[in-house]
Parts: sequence; C-alpha cells; structure tokens
Amino acid sequence: MHTVDVHPADLEKIVFAAIQPAIAFAVGAVVYFCEAACYHSAYGGPVTVYIDLFVYPFFVSGIVTICAVAVRLLTLVPFFRSFLKRIRSFMPILIPIGLALIIFASKLGLRHTEPIGNYKLMDPVYWWTAYFLILFPIITFPRLRSKQAEATSSKN
Repeated sequence: MHTVDVHPADLEKIVFAAIQPAIAFAVGAVVYFCEAACYHSAYGGPVTVYIDLFVYPFFVSGIVTICAVAVRLLTLVPFFRSFLKRIRSFMPILIPIGLALIIFASKLGLRHTEPIGNYKLMDPVYWWTAYFLILFPIITFPRLRSKQAEATSSKN
C-alpha cells in the first residue's frame, strides 16, 4: 500500500481552505435567517414559513459562497493576486458595509413593500451585493499561522 507524505504546513493550508467556505456558508445562512425573520412579514402558511426560514438561507448562502470561492480562485492569476494582496487589510471593513446595506435598506430607499404578499424586498442587485460583501472577506481572510507551523516550515 502506498502512503502519501503530506507536510504539516500543507495540511494546515488544506484544512484552512476547507474551513473558510464552511464558516462563510454558516454566516451567510444566519444573516439570511435573521433578515427573513425581520423583513419577510407575510404569512402564507406553514410551508411558506418553513421554506423561507429553513430552506432559502442555505440555498442563498450556498450560491453566494460558491460565487465568492470562484472569485477567490481568480487570485491564481498574478494580476488579481497582487491586487488582492494590496487591499487585503481593508477587506474586513466590507462585512459591516454589507450588514449595513441589509439593515438600513429601508432607510436608504433600497427596500420596497411588495403589494400582493406584503414582503419587504430589496432590489436583487443590492441584495446579492450585500451578501457578497459579507461572505467574500471571510473566504479571503488571511491564514493565521501558528508558531509551530512557522518553525516547521522554516526548518525545511
């Protein structure tokens, strides 16, 4: 039987690359759940409530997480990698901006009430942009290296 020898620093990179999208997915689902609980005020029966509060959060979060991972893969291109490295320290500020777009959408005139179902909806462009602004910094968050991993990689 053939075994593959994986360097601990490489294993740390692999695990971190898998954890970041999972965290972003969970954060996106929680944000959507909170928004749906606050703004989706129409009652269409138990099925509507179930789908709106327990199915859509995971569906929407999955779509936005996949889009953010796809944009993150653009960093394999040297131009995008150098651009992202220059703005990486400013990335965490995008999270409160995205949350503010969702929270203050009514005050900003970005949310309107749908006349038939009485749902308070945002324009899709602003809505998807706000979610992307929340999840993309989580996926591109720089990896914090432990002292043990740094010592191991410096020896090799």
